Amino acid sequence: MNQKITDFQNYMKANRLAESTIKAYAKTIERYLELYSEFTEKNIIEFYNKQNLTAPVSNQLKKAFSKYFKYQHITDIVLPNSGKHERKPFEVFGWDYFENEIVPTIDLLFAKPLKKKVILYFMVYTGFRPSEIATIKRSQIDITQGCNFQKVWSASVFMKKTQTYRKVFFPTKVKDLLELYFSQEAEESGAFNISAKGIGMIFFRIKKYFPNYNLNPKLLRHVYSNEMFKMTKNLVLLQALRGDKNITTTKQYLHINDDDIKKMSEDVFTQLEKNMKDKRSTK
Repeated sequence: MNQKITDFQNYMKANRLAESTIKAYAKTIERYLELYSEFTEKNIIEFYNKQNLTAPVSNQLKKAFSKYFKYQHITDIVLPNSGKHERKPFEVFGWDYFENEIVPTIDLLFAKPLKKKVILYFMVYTGFRPSEIATIKRSQIDITQGCNFQKVWSASVFMKKTQTYRKVFFPTKVKDLLELYFSQEAEESGAFNISAKGIGMIFFRIKKYFPNYNLNPKLLRHVYSNEMFKMTKNLVLLQALRGDKNITTTKQYLHINDDDIKKMSEDVFTQLEKNMKDKRSTK
């Protein structure tokens, strides 16, 4: 560990900070010093922008820097306020990018990529949260053959907030991966034998290869939400698929621009004209 960080930790211990606080503050400063050689307002704002900032995380960063500056007697730097600093716009990709860019990277990075791939495929095509992936059982995933022409398969997950199950569907390519993985690894702690933290570690391993995206488990839920909405154009249906209690939450996951709106409108009106033409031809 860097001697600066060790000295900083000793300073905080001498000031009787909680052990958890000491670890968190030291880790923040250590991450910063891995990226920058000096403390400047420009560097600190850039560092903020690289984090997955919620209000609590932003406040934690500011407290860590404030404590370090007090230790080092730095008084000429103004720290950005929570929510006030410049942030990169949230970027979200589509299913095609996931399959053409993310999946090949997993194949290259991991000696045994199948388990990682099937988990990410399952997440991006169901919108399940890491906690749901960690607790779902194979009995809740229906991949039994229904008919020769079946195109979608289903899974049900228990939602603690509503004490109900929600059912979602996924395509055959995901079903095929599930069958292959299930045939190679027996179920122990759950369908995928992995914790939510373990899922997070997959993203930690690959995210540096995709600097344009804040690659984390929640991002795949954004991808699922956007792709399903573009396909269905039905916000209420998306709310049900995601299991959101409030439709406002569903809206927060959508990243729709003018081109998306134009394309959806064109599709709707093209279908409307086709329906009207079909009706006239049957008269």
